[in-house]
Amino acid sequence: MYKAVIIDDEPIVLEGLCRMVPWEELGITVAGTARDGRQGKLLIEKIHPQLVITDIRMPEMDGMELIRQVAVEAPETLLIIFSGYSEFQYAKEAISYGVIGYLEKPVDIEELKTAVRRAGKILDERAEGQKRQQQEQQKARKEALYRLMAEPGEEHELPEVLAAYRDLPFGLAICEFTGKTDSDRALRVLEEALQEQQGSSFWEIVRSGRRYLFFWQTRQVEKKAEKLRQRLAGDGYGFRLAAVKETAVLQKCGGLYRKAESALEFLGFYQMRGLGFFEELGKKERKDLSGYREALQRAIRERSREQVEEAAEQAFAQMEAEQLWPEQFRQECVEMLYTCVEFMAGAKKVQIRDEFLKKELPYEKLESCGNAAEAESYIRKLLANMMEVYQEQEARELHYKIEKAAAYIRKHYREDISLAQIAEITGMNPTYFSALFKKSMGISYSQYLVQVRMEKAKELLEAGEKIMDVCEKVGYYNSRHFSECFKKYVKMTPKEYRNAVHRNPKNTDEI
Repeated sequence: MYKAVIIDDEPIVLEGLCRMVPWEELGITVAGTARDGRQGKLLIEKIHPQLVITDIRMPEMDGMELIRQVAVEAPETLLIIFSGYSEFQYAKEAISYGVIGYLEKPVDIEELKTAVRRAGKILDERAEGQKRQQQEQQKARKEALYRLMAEPGEEHELPEVLAAYRDLPFGLAICEFTGKTDSDRALRVLEEALQEQQGSSFWEIVRSGRRYLFFWQTRQVEKKAEKLRQRLAGDGYGFRLAAVKETAVLQKCGGLYRKAESALEFLGFYQMRGLGFFEELGKKERKDLSGYREALQRAIRERSREQVEEAAEQAFAQMEAEQLWPEQFRQECVEMLYTCVEFMAGAKKVQIRDEFLKKELPYEKLESCGNAAEAESYIRKLLANMMEVYQEQEARELHYKIEKAAAYIRKHYREDISLAQIAEITGMNPTYFSALFKKSMGISYSQYLVQVRMEKAKELLEAGEKIMDVCEKVGYYNSRHFSECFKKYVKMTPKEYRNAVHRNPKNTDEI
């Protein structure tokens, strides 16, 4: 509704005009009336109406003097005047002051309504023009601010649309709504909150997707940000509000923007909600994180997937407790991977490096992880896969070494073979080799040597060779010891075995 003031020295005219014209239907509300020009002037200064309807002939100050002063002091005010026939000579002068209607007394209500409609149309067009102008200016401001933030290098020269705010202190924050939020409604809430805070002071919101970047003309960023947090929380919104305590002139706000972006990334990375200041995030005293690398190496050395998973879990718990900046967190993840890969590669598992570091670059994958939980899940899954491949390769290599040892025994069973001698061939220490051989073959190395010798002895006896010759050919130099070992293995003496095989023995040598 537009406001109007009616001025006439005749009370009956004032009352009639107020009662007989359907002002609300015309989009006008009569905000006040006065009975002379001087009172009318004071009322206009107080109310600031968009429309003034006044008589010409009045005491104290006549209508012509009134409209002269209004035309100078409030030129945007629309004027309608009325007077008697004898005063019509004032019409030409009145039009020069921007009067849009000149009515004769007694006032015809329909003519007045027509004049008021004309005034309403002018005011509507003017308001629409002002609205378009404001929207264009606001759009230009937003675009200029966006460019300042997009190029945060050296100090920028302010564009004309922002020139009025040069050298004023500004605070900066970014708000991101979480969950299902009506973006238009959220924007209105932010605008209302900032309007309440700033009043006539400059503020602006630049929207980008679900993020809202806003500027305060203030030095009290902490106080303003806390009030905004309370407003959003009170309305039940899920949000992250990242702010920077320091202020800067608009030309240098690009640096504040980068800090606010980092703060918002930090809040999102650790899935934190509410308000966070750049200066307060990630500021805990740093502890040495190298211990978990040693734990991972020990777990790999023990060839234990469970221990690797446990070491990784402890590492991530420590990293999250430290609340590293996302960049540092990703770097630690990469260090964790390379620690494992290089340790495995150092154990001659070169395929590990080829398989996991040439297929994809871990850092690029980590950058696509939205938060710490996703990054942890990716690294732990990759570690588990690496450990599985490592164990498979280790098993193949160990199987090859055991086969190599078994082949050596089968070839050199006649010789006096020691555990140390065979372990040296495989590149393992005797204790580890002995345990691994038994785990792989199901019997100890010495039992396997006896088995090879006894099976060979059986072949020779079946071929009809003499027992003494067989004893020497299978690596025994004491016939009694050979006989005892054979009987233990075959459950009969060499002679009994030979006789059982040949049934009609020709040889009579006995052992």
